[in-house]
Parts: sequence; C-alpha cells; structure tokens
Amino acid sequence: MSQRTTLIAGATRGIGRAVSDLCHERGDIVVGIARSAAPKDFPGECFQADLMDDASTAAALGEITKKFQVDHMVYNAGIANPQLIEDVDLETFRQTLQINLTACVQVAQAVLPGMRERGYGRLVGISSRAALGRVTRTGYSAAKSAMTGMFRSWALELADEGVTANVIAPGVTATEMLKFNNPDLEVMAQTVPMGRLAEPREIANAIGFFASEEASFITGQTLFVCGGASITSVKV
Repeated sequence: MSQRTTLIAGATRGIGRAVSDLCHERGDIVVGIARSAAPKDFPGECFQADLMDDASTAAALGEITKKFQVDHMVYNAGIANPQLIEDVDLETFRQTLQINLTACVQVAQAVLPGMRERGYGRLVGISSRAALGRVTRTGYSAAKSAMTGMFRSWALELADEGVTANVIAPGVTATEMLKFNNPDLEVMAQTVPMGRLAEPREIANAIGFFASEEASFITGQTLFVCGGASITSVKV
C-alpha cells in the first residue's frame, strides 16, 4: 500500500485534529487547512485560510495542490450559528452556508483534477445528526442536509473514475464548538440513547475508514456516528 496524502479542512481542533492524528499514525502525509495558525504539535503541514473568503481559500489551495498530490479530502470545517427562525438574519444564514457547504465545493474542485488523473480519490464530508433537524439550527441543518445530496451527486458523477464520495454525520461530540454552543453538556448527553457524548477519536475512526483504500466499493453513503440519536427525537 502506497503512502497517501490526506487534506483536512478544519484540521486543528476537535474532530479535525483527531482525524489529523489518526491519519498521521497510520502513515499518511497530513495537510491541514485552518483559519488560525496550527499548534506546534500538529502532525503535518497546515495552511492558513479564511474559508469565508473565496480568494483566501483559493490561494491556500493553490499552494497545497502545487506541493502535494492529495488522495483524500476530509471537509470538516463548520459553524453552527444557532438562531430561532424568527431571529435568523440573512447575512448569518449566508455565512453558515458558506463555511459548511460552499467552501467544501471549492476545496473539492481543487483536488479533484489530480484524483481523476491518478484514478484514485476519497472525498469525505462531515455533516451532522442535526441534518435531520434540530431547534435553533435553521442554517446549520440546511447546510448539513444539503451536503448529503451534494456528495451523493458527486458519487454518481465520479463512480467510474476511482473516486468515492461519502458523508459522516456525527452526533453530539465533545468538541470546542459543542461546548461553546451548549454549555450544559450533561443535558446534551441525556438526549443520546447511549447516554454520553462521542469522543472526537470515535468520529475520526469512521472518517478514517471512508478516507482509505479499504472503502473502495462504498460511495454515496451517509454514516451516522451518533450513539443512536438519528433514530430517536432530539429536542434540545
């Protein structure tokens, strides 16, 4: 098995950092994209980009594709911006779609030519259990639900080119973003049938499988890694 290069957008914290560590441990070349500088112990090379800004994103992607042959793309960048429907303002809504969805298209477009040329690639999008609906998540749920349809479309377009496209939909996971948006983690844990939050590494394990040669006959799929929350009602 040859050494692969994995690009992770949203690479330095939470699930993204767990994916970076996992890929490094299995021998991948790890390339990250993050808004702020990576910590010194980041297990690879990280490029700074503001995914809200098309030009900033394009500049970083230009550097990456010149230096690396990207085999696996993991799009983990995201922002929730929780608001009740009556409080949703359109600018915040657009920002939520930009980070969670639009920038993902831009990253995929940058790495796809090389994947197609080599006849191998893995595209993995990180959605959410909230794609099924959740209070205060108008923009976030819309974007994460749209990601599923988008990746299914890519799966069909790329099926005969050796490039797969799949989605992981995590449930409540003990990340910085979750803690910021939900200060009462005990209440969150009670909404999960398994009675606890996921650890970032548990989500990374599933992502790592989709972003691997072993997942060669799986495409267009969404895997919920949510402790059973996707088969019950979550009201908080």
